[in-house]
Amino acid sequence: MRILISIRPYFGHLHPHVPLASALVRRGHSVLFATAASFCPAVREAGFECRAAGLHPRDPLPAEHEGLPYARDYGVYAVKTKCHDLLELATAEPPDVIVRDPTDVGAVVAAEILGVPCLTLGFSEYIPPSSWDILLASGLDQVRACWEVAGDPGWERMHPSGYFNLVPRPFRQGSVPIPGEFPLRPVCQQTLEPPRPVAWLGQLPAQPTVHLTLGTAYNFHTQLMASLADWLSQLPISVICTAGPESDLADLAVIAERQNAYVTDYTPLELILPHCDAVVTAGGFNTVMAALQYGLPLLVLPLGADQPRNAERVATLGAGLSMAAADADQGAVVNAIHDLLVQPSYRVVASRLQEHIANMPGPDAAAAHLEGLCQRR
Repeated sequence: MRILISIRPYFGHLHPHVPLASALVRRGHSVLFATAASFCPAVREAGFECRAAGLHPRDPLPAEHEGLPYARDYGVYAVKTKCHDLLELATAEPPDVIVRDPTDVGAVVAAEILGVPCLTLGFSEYIPPSSWDILLASGLDQVRACWEVAGDPGWERMHPSGYFNLVPRPFRQGSVPIPGEFPLRPVCQQTLEPPRPVAWLGQLPAQPTVHLTLGTAYNFHTQLMASLADWLSQLPISVICTAGPESDLADLAVIAERQNAYVTDYTPLELILPHCDAVVTAGGFNTVMAALQYGLPLLVLPLGADQPRNAERVATLGAGLSMAAADADQGAVVNAIHDLLVQPSYRVVASRLQEHIANMPGPDAAAAHLEGLCQRR
């Protein structure tokens, strides 16, 4: 099979696709990612082929499209550009199936035009039709009209061939039915090949270890990161701070000089988390799921996007604590970390969620599902 994986240009959108893409490669299939040109190097660094398609939200828009609601994410120009570029790619490398991230809606129209199956890989909470009414309005049908494709005013064709759902059932908030749902285990894997071991991870002292990260989309909150690192590294614990790829570590230079602090721009989570006892994070879906995959309690300080929802679920389920970033001071953070490390209830709940995640179908099951879909065609 030839699988085209269409994603928007963020690490948080790339990483959820890596386990499935890796399983497909292992099974002898051809996998090609399509995303904004400026993000293709990150995909290639993860070990996959990539072609430029669509815009990065930082790219300039034509003047008539600037300032429109959601223009850089779901505007007609941005979606039409992605669809056009995918069709150009398909001319040279026709796919048997398209897998898309749930916010990459240009791929839906491209698949309709090409007549190939299109499956959504759903990380974070399912986006219902009522939300697309707000985000897209009639925009997607305007794009369809450019290629004389019939409209879909009821949003019935958003997931035409199924929906891989990475959200564990206990972690979900709503009960909106999802068409063609296939549960899929979130797996902490960020590259095609296993990452190289990191020497200092094997030399951590015999004391609790906490991982601190604000992820890859909100790591520009450098002052918050520096404050958290400062407060944590004053405790009798080891602190692993990952600031995010291409980050400027200058604000953490003083912290890095402390014997119990380990500061880096990026180290794969699958290397770090087996050594940890708790995680402090902004609450991106991938980081939260990775922590729970290892049964680790969390302190979540949400900064945007889906993070408030993830923080609420962590706290409600009892797998950790949530704190508004504006309320984070040294006393509050120190007390929260003390509770996570001392109170066993958080680790018990996190371990239960770990077991639930482990029992979900894995990437090979999803790959087999795609194979069956193509065979039936």
